[in-house]
Amino acid sequence: MTFWPPSSRSGYAFLTLALLLLVTAGLLVSRLAGTADRTAAFYLSLGLLVVLAGLAGALYLALVAFSLQYRLTRNGLSIRWGWLEYRVPLARVTDVILPAELEHVDLLKRFNLLGLRLGRRKHPVYGPVRIFALAPPSDCALVVTPDGGYLLSPGDLPRFRRAWQARQNLPPTQVWAEGTVRRGPLKLRLLADPLMWGLVSAGLVVFLALSGYVALQYARLPAALPIHFNALGQADRIADKETLFTLLKILGGLLGGNFVLGSLVYYREKTAAYLLWTAGIIVGCLLWVAVVTIT
Repeated sequence: MTFWPPSSRSGYAFLTLALLLLVTAGLLVSRLAGTADRTAAFYLSLGLLVVLAGLAGALYLALVAFSLQYRLTRNGLSIRWGWLEYRVPLARVTDVILPAELEHVDLLKRFNLLGLRLGRRKHPVYGPVRIFALAPPSDCALVVTPDGGYLLSPGDLPRFRRAWQARQNLPPTQVWAEGTVRRGPLKLRLLADPLMWGLVSAGLVVFLALSGYVALQYARLPAALPIHFNALGQADRIADKETLFTLLKILGGLLGGNFVLGSLVYYREKTAAYLLWTAGIIVGCLLWVAVVTIT
C-alpha cells in the first residue's frame, strides 16, 4: 500500500527557484558571449558555475519533493525520495506513533527548506530519528525501531498505522536489509562507486579553490607577472596577469576531459579511469604551486 504526503507547495517552490536560476544562467551566458574583457569573462564564468550548481540542486530537490512516498508491504517499509529508496524490514518496526501520542515532538523540528524536511534529530525517548517529511512534526507519524525511528508524513496517519498493524504478523516474501537502495541513474556502477565520487570531487575542489584564490588576488596583482627566473633569481620571462585565466581554462578543460574519458573507459578498465581522474588532481595541485609562486 502506497501513501503520499499531504499536498505541499514544496516541489513547485523548488521549480520556481530553478526557473529563476535558469533565467539568471541565460543572462550570464548572454553577457559572457558579448564581452571581450577576459577579467569580466572570468568572473562571469565563476558566477555561471555557481548558478548551474544551484540549478541542478533545485531541480533534484523538486524531484525529491514530488516523488516522496511511503510504501508498506509485508516485506517492510520503503521510503522513496528522488533516485533513492530507504528500506526498513517490517520485523524491525516495533510501533507507529501518531502525533497526539508523541512526546517531545518539538525536539524533532528540522530546518525547513521550502517545506521539505530531511535529516536527523535526537529524541530523548526513541534515540536518533531520521526525517523524511513534507509536513511539520506535529502532523507526522513516528515509525519506531529498536535503535531509533523515522519521522514520516503520510497523508492519512490513522490509515498508515492500520496498514502496518494489518501486515505486522504476515511472513515476508523477500528478505530486506535496512538501508538505502539506489534507483534510476544512481543504479549505474559508475555513479555507485564511492572512489569515483571522491576523486572527481577532489578535482572539483582543487579547481574551485584555485579559481577563488585567483579571484581574490587578481585585483592587487601588477599588470605583468614573472613566470620564470634565471639562475641568479632574476625574472627572465614576463607574462600578462590574464595568463592566470588561461591556466584555469587549461585545468578546467583537463578535469572535464579526464572525467568524460574516464567515464568511457570505466566499464572496461577501472584502474585506467582512476588514473585519469587522479592525474587531474595532480595537475591541479601543480598549478596551485605555480600560481602561488608567481603571485
